[in-house]
Amino acid sequence: MSASGWVWVWWIAVLCGSGALTVRWYVLGRRASKAYMMTHGAEWARMNRGEQAWAGKESGRYLFKAACAISIGTCVLGPVGTALITGSP
Repeated sequence: MSASGWVWVWWIAVLCGSGALTVRWYVLGRRASKAYMMTHGAEWARMNRGEQAWAGKESGRYLFKAACAISIGTCVLGPVGTALITGSP
Protein backbone atom coordinates (compact mmCIF):
# COMPACT_ATOMS: atom_id res chain seq x y z
CA MET A 1 0.00 0.00 0.00
CA SER A 2 1.29 3.46 -0.83
CA ALA A 3 1.92 6.18 1.73
CA SER A 4 -1.30 7.97 0.83
CA GLY A 5 -3.23 4.76 1.48
CA TRP A 6 -1.68 4.43 4.93
CA VAL A 7 -2.50 8.08 5.65
CA TRP A 8 -6.17 7.33 4.97
CA VAL A 9 -6.03 4.29 7.23
CA TRP A 10 -4.34 6.36 9.95
CA TRP A 11 -6.92 9.16 9.81
CA ILE A 12 -9.83 6.71 9.88
CA ALA A 13 -8.29 4.99 12.92
CA VAL A 14 -7.69 8.31 14.71
CA LEU A 15 -11.20 9.59 14.05
CA CYS A 16 -12.86 6.31 15.00
CA GLY A 17 -10.80 5.99 18.18
CA SER A 18 -11.29 9.55 19.35
CA GLY A 19 -14.94 9.42 18.32
CA ALA A 20 -15.48 6.26 20.37
CA LEU A 21 -13.87 7.85 23.43
CA THR A 22 -15.94 11.00 22.93
CA VAL A 23 -19.20 9.05 22.77
CA ARG A 24 -18.24 6.93 25.80
CA TRP A 25 -17.37 9.93 27.96
CA TYR A 26 -20.46 11.79 26.77
CA VAL A 27 -22.66 8.89 27.90
CA LEU A 28 -20.88 8.70 31.26
CA GLY A 29 -21.32 12.45 31.69
CA ARG A 30 -25.04 12.24 31.02
CA ARG A 31 -25.32 9.45 33.60
CA ALA A 32 -23.40 11.54 36.13
CA SER A 33 -25.71 14.48 35.45
CA LYS A 34 -28.78 12.31 36.06
CA ALA A 35 -27.25 10.98 39.27
CA TYR A 36 -26.66 14.56 40.39
CA MET A 37 -30.30 15.35 39.66
CA MET A 38 -31.41 12.46 41.86
CA THR A 39 -29.18 13.40 44.80
CA HIS A 40 -29.46 17.21 44.60
CA GLY A 41 -33.05 17.68 43.49
CA ALA A 42 -33.69 21.13 45.01
CA GLU A 43 -30.45 22.61 43.69
CA TRP A 44 -31.04 21.05 40.27
CA ALA A 45 -34.54 22.60 40.12
CA ARG A 46 -33.07 26.10 40.61
CA MET A 47 -30.71 25.72 37.63
CA ASN A 48 -31.58 26.90 34.16
CA ARG A 49 -31.91 24.42 31.32
CA GLY A 50 -28.32 24.81 30.13
CA GLU A 51 -26.92 24.18 33.59
CA GLN A 52 -29.17 21.17 34.08
CA ALA A 53 -27.79 19.51 30.96
CA TRP A 54 -24.35 19.03 32.54
CA ALA A 55 -25.06 19.41 36.25
CA GLY A 56 -22.44 18.50 38.83
CA LYS A 57 -18.66 18.37 38.85
CA GLU A 58 -18.41 14.77 37.68
CA SER A 59 -20.40 15.35 34.49
CA GLY A 60 -18.26 18.39 33.70
CA ARG A 61 -15.14 16.27 33.97
CA TYR A 62 -16.54 13.79 31.48
CA LEU A 63 -17.49 16.59 29.09
CA PHE A 64 -13.93 17.96 29.34
CA LYS A 65 -12.47 14.51 28.62
CA ALA A 66 -14.75 14.11 25.60
CA ALA A 67 -13.68 17.48 24.21
CA CYS A 68 -10.01 16.65 24.78
CA ALA A 69 -10.33 13.27 23.05
CA ILE A 70 -11.68 14.68 19.81
CA SER A 71 -9.35 17.71 19.90
CA ILE A 72 -6.18 15.73 20.57
CA GLY A 73 -7.14 13.16 17.96
CA THR A 74 -7.75 15.63 15.15
CA CYS A 75 -5.20 18.32 16.05
CA VAL A 76 -2.25 16.26 17.33
CA LEU A 77 -2.38 12.55 16.51
CA GLY A 78 -3.68 12.94 12.97
CA PRO A 79 -1.08 15.41 11.68
CA VAL A 80 1.81 13.80 13.58
CA GLY A 81 0.96 10.36 12.24
CA THR A 82 0.59 11.75 8.73
CA ALA A 83 4.02 13.38 8.95
CA LEU A 84 5.58 10.14 10.20
CA ILE A 85 3.95 8.05 7.47
CA THR A 86 4.86 10.39 4.61
CA GLY A 87 8.28 11.30 5.99
CA SER A 88 7.68 15.03 5.66
CA PRO A 89 7.46 17.53 8.53
